[in-house]
Amino acid sequence: MAHRGDLIACEVDFEGVHDGRIPVLFFLNGKEVARSSLKYTSGQKLIPSVALAAKGITVLAKMCHRDGDPSRRVTNEDLQEKIDLLQEQLAELKKLVQVSMEVKEKKEPTSL
Repeated sequence: MAHRGDLIACEVDFEGVHDGRIPVLFFLNGKEVARSSLKYTSGQKLIPSVALAAKGITVLAKMCHRDGDPSRRVTNEDLQEKIDLLQEQLAELKKLVQVSMEVKEKKEPTSL
């Protein structure tokens, strides 16, 4: 059972196609809760959809694939790599700003 604020994910495993069937995995807050499969032909377009069982239920949906590779799940390691890269880039920007300020100070004449 999902509750308000829970994250529900449905992923299609394009690398796991076997005997004309493609695996479909379901997650609740990052934990796999169910697995199924669909008939699938290579190159076939799959259209995401959401079905609700009761009147008055609302869902906020985000339907997307992972960085151009529909079979890849984002992991904590992936996120940490991106954070590390951003921190390195920020450190470089700080150095550039510092050097720029030093150059500017040298160019400005001192008033006596």
